[in-house]
Amino acid sequence: MSLLETACPHCGKSMVFSPIDYINTEERPEMIQKVRDGEAFVSICGHCGKKSRMDYSFLYYQPSALFLVYYAADQEDYEKAWKMLTGQDRGRRLDEEKLRGVKKRLVTSREALREKLMILDSGFDDRVIELMKGLAFMSLRRHSPELHPERVLFDMGADGNHYFRFEEKGKVIAAYAFEAPMYREIETGVKDMLETLSRNQPVINAEWGAKALRTIHQS
Repeated sequence: MSLLETACPHCGKSMVFSPIDYINTEERPEMIQKVRDGEAFVSICGHCGKKSRMDYSFLYYQPSALFLVYYAADQEDYEKAWKMLTGQDRGRRLDEEKLRGVKKRLVTSREALREKLMILDSGFDDRVIELMKGLAFMSLRRHSPELHPERVLFDMGADGNHYFRFEEKGKVIAAYAFEAPMYREIETGVKDMLETLSRNQPVINAEWGAKALRTIHQS
């Protein structure tokens, strides 16, 4: 494993850390929780002793959940990951036989990664969640036109219940409760179309959801 050098954000002195660029939870089950709480990416400065969370690209594979996600920290890694996950990179092909049935995703922010893992742990399909986020966005704009949300996130409250969080300029401006019956209704209604809508598409986000909703509406 290669070592990387960076300046400590606390004292400014040089610190060296070992990035974990591939995580297989079958081999390291303790990483399931460490990835979720961020401890997997913490490094301690040898000079001031303070902890910092390092940001770099990595591949996370959880075989027991048939789930694989690549977090791309920059555009170059995003493009490489896209080609790898879609089979366009002949030099970095995934073992499709070994990964049969595995859901493959590509995200570009730690918040998006956190959301994907939360959806996975909750037993939901992220494609259906994106459709619901799109519908929630349209509902809010229709009923509260004075609000201008920039994004919708799936989240969990302190009480353990899920909800959709609307943000504008980094601030929460509204929230909708997640309705399980609605989830099941949408999941049942689009199950015959989901594979077609997401085939060979590792990026399942708001843009994908908006396009999918238009396709479903036109069908």
